[in-house]
Amino acid sequence: MPPPNTQQAPSLPALYSELNRLIIMGDYEKTLKTCNRILHIAPEELKALQCKIISFIHLGKFNEAINAITHAKQTDNCIFEQAYCYYRLNKPEEAIKILENPGAKDDKRVPELKAQILYRLERYDDCKKVYQDVIKNSHDDYQDERETNLGAVIAGLVATKGSKNIKVPELRDDTYELCYNKACRLVAEENFSEAEKVLRKCEKLCMEQLLDDEETEEEIEDELAIIRVQLGYCLQMQGREGEAQSLYQRVLKHKPDDVTLLAVAANNCVVINSTHNVFDSKKKLKIATSEGVELKLTKAQRKTIAANNCLFNVINAIGNYKTHCDALLKKYPDMEFTAMLGMTLGKMREGSDQDAIDGLLKYAEKDPKNFLQIHLFAAQIALMKENRDEALEILLKLGDDKYLPGVVSTIVTLYVGKEMSDKASKFLDETVDWYRKNRSGKPGLEKMYREAADFHMRNEEPEAAAKCLEEILLLHPDSRQIIAQLVMAYAQIKSPKAKDLSDRLPPINTKGLDVDDLESANWMMGLKSNRSTRPQTSADSPPTTPRDPYAKKNKKKRRGKLPKDYVEGETPDPERWLPKYERTGFRKKRDRRAKDIIKGSQGSATNASEAYDFSSYSGAGENTKAETPQQHVSHQKSSGDHKKKKRRR
Repeated sequence: MPPPNTQQAPSLPALYSELNRLIIMGDYEKTLKTCNRILHIAPEELKALQCKIISFIHLGKFNEAINAITHAKQTDNCIFEQAYCYYRLNKPEEAIKILENPGAKDDKRVPELKAQILYRLERYDDCKKVYQDVIKNSHDDYQDERETNLGAVIAGLVATKGSKNIKVPELRDDTYELCYNKACRLVAEENFSEAEKVLRKCEKLCMEQLLDDEETEEEIEDELAIIRVQLGYCLQMQGREGEAQSLYQRVLKHKPDDVTLLAVAANNCVVINSTHNVFDSKKKLKIATSEGVELKLTKAQRKTIAANNCLFNVINAIGNYKTHCDALLKKYPDMEFTAMLGMTLGKMREGSDQDAIDGLLKYAEKDPKNFLQIHLFAAQIALMKENRDEALEILLKLGDDKYLPGVVSTIVTLYVGKEMSDKASKFLDETVDWYRKNRSGKPGLEKMYREAADFHMRNEEPEAAAKCLEEILLLHPDSRQIIAQLVMAYAQIKSPKAKDLSDRLPPINTKGLDVDDLESANWMMGLKSNRSTRPQTSADSPPTTPRDPYAKKNKKKRRGKLPKDYVEGETPDPERWLPKYERTGFRKKRDRRAKDIIKGSQGSATNASEAYDFSSYSGAGENTKAETPQQHVSHQKSSGDHKKKKRRR
C-alpha cells in the first residue's frame, strides 16, 4: 500500500504571506492563483477578493474583474474598482451610475474618479465643481496634477460655452502641463497668436523638465507630440499652413502611442491638402477613422472627422455621394447642414447646377441659423455658371443681411458689370439710409459713407458724393482729407461752399518756388520727362502733332561688320558665302572607305540621286509585297561586342 498523504494544505497566514510577496514583486499572474487558493478555502475573504480584482485590472482584464465583482457577495466594498473598470472599457455612463450609489460616498478615492468620468462625458460644469472641492480639501503631493486637470476642464467649458459666459479662474503656468492647458483655453477663445506664444513656452518647459528627469529621446518625442499638434492647429488657423503641415507630418512619422493624437493630426492634414494630394489624404483619413479611435475622441472631434470624411468622398467621387451623406445624417442627425452641402456638391459634379441652387434655397427656409451662408453658396454657384441675374436675385433676397459690407460690394460690382450704374448708385444710397437708421455712430456707417462717396465721384455724381462727404465731415470735422474731397465735389457742382470750405485748408507755402518753371516741367511724368528739353515757345515753330503710342518705331540700320583683311576699293570674293568644299580652288581629299561621298541635305546629292533611285528597278512590280519591319525596344549588343578585350596586366 502507498504511504498516506501527510502533506497538509497551507494555512491562510502562509498564503497571505506569499500573496504579499507576489504583490511586491508585481507578478500578478501568480497573484491571481494565490487569491483563488485563499478564496477556495475562505470564500468570504474580502482582502483576497480585492487583490484578485486589482490583479485583473493591472493585467488589463477589465471584463474579468467585473465578473469577479458581480459574482462576489461583498459588492458594496468594490464600488470604486467596478466603476474604474467600466471607465477603462469606455463605458462612462455605466461608471457614473455606479458612483452615484450611496455606498460610494465614504470612499475618498471616488471624487477624483468621478471627476475624470464627468470630463469624459463632457459635463464640464459638474466636473469643475468636483475638482474645486477636491483641491480645496486635499493637501498632498498631487496638487499639480489636480490643477492641470482643472485647467483642462476650464478649456472645455470655454470651448462649449464661450469665455463670456463663465468665470475663468487664474491658474499657474509654471509647469508644461499647466502651460499646455492654458494654451488650449486660448485656442477655445480663438486667440491663436497668444496661444502660439504659450505653446512655444510649453515646448521649451517640456524639453527642460524631461531632460532633467533623464527621459529617453523617444519618450520626449511622445510627450512633445501633443504640444506640436496643438501648435500646428494654431499655425493653420493663422494661415501658415506650410509650417502646420510640417509639424503634423513630424508627429505622424514618429507614430506616438496616443491614437487620438494621430487621428487629429491626420484629419488636419486632409484639410490642408484640400483637393490636392488625394492619395495622401485617403491614407490620412484611414488613420483618422480607424477602429477604436472614436471611443477616445470628444464629440466635437468625432463630428468634425466624420464631416471631413463625407465631403472628401463626395468631392473626389468616391462612391455614391447620396450614400455618404445619408450615412453622415444617420450617425449625426444634427449635422443636416453638412449633409446638405455634400448633396449640393454631388449635384454639381453631375452637372445639375440649377438643381443644386434650388435645393439650397429650399433648405434655407427651414435653417435660419445658416440662412446667409446658404444664400452666399447659391449665389456663388450661379456666378460659376455665369448667371449674374440669378446671383443678383439671390443676394437681394437676403433681407437685412444684404447690407453687410461684403454683400454690398458684390451687388454693386454685379450692377456695374451689367452697366447698370444707376441701380448701383440707388442701392448704395439705400444702404447708407439703412446704416443711418440702424447703426448710427458705428464704424460701419462711416465706411459705407466713404464707399458711397468714392463710387459717386467715379461715376461723375458729385452732388450725391457731396452729401456722403458732409456726413463723414460731421464725424471728423478736422479731417483735411475729407475737406479736400468735399471742396472738389463742391467745385464740380459750382457750389459757393467750395470757397468757404477751402479756407479751412492750410495755406500752401509758395515762397522760393518758380511757378512758371513748375508749370513748364512735366513733373508728374517722373524723372525721365524732367531730363527732356523744354518745348520751343517761338511763334514761328510749326505746331507739333501728338505721337501715336501704337505707331511702329523706325529702327536704325546697324552697319554690318567687315572682314579683317578687307581692303577698301577692291571687289569682294563672289564665292565668299559658299561652303569651302564648293569653292573653285578646293581640292578633295581621297576617302578610302567609299568611292562616292553623298553630300547635301538628307544625305542625297544631285550626282548620286540616280544611283539610289529604286523606282526604275524591275523587281518593284505590282505583285511585289512590301513588308514593314516591326519596331522592338530592347537592349541589344553592338556588332563589336563579341570581340574580347585584352586586359591590362
